[in-house]
Amino acid sequence: MPLGEQTFYNYNGLGITQAISPENIRTVSISQGAGAEDVAATSSLGGAILYASRDPAKKKGAEVSQTFGSYNMFRTFVRLDSGEIGPAKTRFYVSYARNDTNKWTGVGPQFQQVINAKLYQPIGESSHISAFFDYSDVDQMTYMPKSLEILNTVGQRPDYYYGTPNGYRDAYMAAEGNYMRGENRSNDPKDVSYYDGVNEVRDYMGGINYDFLLTNRLRLTGSIYGHRESFYTTWANPYTQDMVPAPNGAALSEDVTHTGIQRFGGTTNLAYNIAHHDINVGFWYENNHFNTEGNEYSEPVLGTGSPLNSWGPWNNPYATLYAQVFNTNTFVAHVSDTYSPVHGLKIHYGFRSLLNTTRVGALANYPDYTGASAIAGGDSLTTAKAFLPHINIDWNFRKHHELYFDFAENVRAFPVSTYGAAASPLVNSQQAYEEKGRNVQPETAWAYSIGYRYTSRYLTGSISAYRVDFHNRLQALSYNVTPTQFLSSVQNVGSVNMNGVDAALTFIPVHGLNIYNSISYNHATYAKNITSDGITYYSHGRQVVGYPSLMYKASASYSFHNAEVFINTSYIGRRNLSYGYTAQDPATSVPSYWLTNLGASYDFGRIGIMKNFRINFNVYNLTNVRYIGAMGVENFPLAGDQDTLQMGAPRMFYGGLRAQF
Repeated sequence: MPLGEQTFYNYNGLGITQAISPENIRTVSISQGAGAEDVAATSSLGGAILYASRDPAKKKGAEVSQTFGSYNMFRTFVRLDSGEIGPAKTRFYVSYARNDTNKWTGVGPQFQQVINAKLYQPIGESSHISAFFDYSDVDQMTYMPKSLEILNTVGQRPDYYYGTPNGYRDAYMAAEGNYMRGENRSNDPKDVSYYDGVNEVRDYMGGINYDFLLTNRLRLTGSIYGHRESFYTTWANPYTQDMVPAPNGAALSEDVTHTGIQRFGGTTNLAYNIAHHDINVGFWYENNHFNTEGNEYSEPVLGTGSPLNSWGPWNNPYATLYAQVFNTNTFVAHVSDTYSPVHGLKIHYGFRSLLNTTRVGALANYPDYTGASAIAGGDSLTTAKAFLPHINIDWNFRKHHELYFDFAENVRAFPVSTYGAAASPLVNSQQAYEEKGRNVQPETAWAYSIGYRYTSRYLTGSISAYRVDFHNRLQALSYNVTPTQFLSSVQNVGSVNMNGVDAALTFIPVHGLNIYNSISYNHATYAKNITSDGITYYSHGRQVVGYPSLMYKASASYSFHNAEVFINTSYIGRRNLSYGYTAQDPATSVPSYWLTNLGASYDFGRIGIMKNFRINFNVYNLTNVRYIGAMGVENFPLAGDQDTLQMGAPRMFYGGLRAQF
């Protein structure tokens, strides 16, 4: 089933760690060029990543692992396999995973539990059906986003006051302008004075997959699936009196955003082999109902009671800031043929057709918060592309040597999200939609790649070059906003031209020793300056936000009998934070960094009833480097700085045990 597009406020899917435990993943496949025509996605302008889950084992058994680590981290995983049952050879597994850790800065839990279940029923020799169910529960005190200015004046350690001595008192006094912890070193002291910030996410997903060999040349595969998500994100708002005054006069209130996803769909693929042709025809349909609502809840006046429970429940808000509901229908059909005229040569050609329509309804609006007299409602946006071609040629012209070429056109359907937080006119004001949204065009991309690959026993290497031309690039541009308002302007920033080269080399000089190196250079620049509210932001020729130009990775591992050790390091180059600059506001970027990890493991084999008993020890961020990990948490600024950065974790130690029964 499709995982959907991952954004800060997810609207049509979920992350892979919510969908399945890593121990239950069988394979991860990355497309050689653009994603295949049958990939169930409306946002893939480049490659695609496909995950396949492990099937239940044919023999009855169990698997248990336990990991311990820094900041009171522990992770437990248990999986039970039924083995083949009866003459029908039905088999299933059920697994449970639990993650617990404290934050490395600030106070608060990071908790997740995941349940996976899968049933597999063979039908004859070459067909089967399978059913799956997955549940994920995430409860996390989040890390407070920071700006470059905050990092340079207050430092990386300040976080929410939750769980600290006199935390609510200090946060309340800061909201009144009395700073107890040096917050006034920042240009915006309130911006580092939040009491709490929480994410709560519940996901339920399930479905049926089928794979039927109809004849010796014809195979039918597909799936029917459903997914439901409830997502709460909260933070204590120190700007209450300026934006949405609390009825009890408190200087703090609690902002609670709730989003919900209910989607169902299915895929069908018919594969036919004749002569030297592998023909594939199919379609994907999905209906997605997404609702979003922002509410304000009163915190107590200082000295009159305890603060609200950061995890709810949330009842009786004193103000509804905004509420919208979206309904999206997606239909994608595809046709392709892979022709093999001679041994070692495959020529793939095909196309996909996409129709995506989203309708929006506005249920509530608080103008002092949204800055709009009305938010978008009663409108719709449609993305329609009847012919999106894809051509791929793969030629093994000599033993060990391979050449490939890939070309594809793709389109990104208009995304939706909570108010003002996505690059879509439907999540902004009605006025903005009337002025610009009705005629906006979806983002498209033409992607070209060519590469060479060499594979032998001792050496594997590859080099590839690519070019992607993006058109009608839509971006959510943030400027002059308060930290709790995701007000943004959705704008077509024109074309983006991306050129790049990737190279990788794996060397195995002796048995057990594996040395890997890869390097990537990416030059992706805006084709024009951006003008917003009469101000020109000089972005022409500037590297796109969040994308480093240079990345490098190296690793070495050595295994001897049952022992293995490894070390890896990666370099992430400088990344732009702002789209451009003006005469008053500078262009901003975050610095590059190196990140190194170290690990070792030993397999004791069988000990009593345990099989493959393994212990491992790992060190994350070996050199304890300080670096900025995530960017654009709350969009990117047009120019200058914004609190939209997340620091990477410091050095951490992990150890674990794993066994099968």
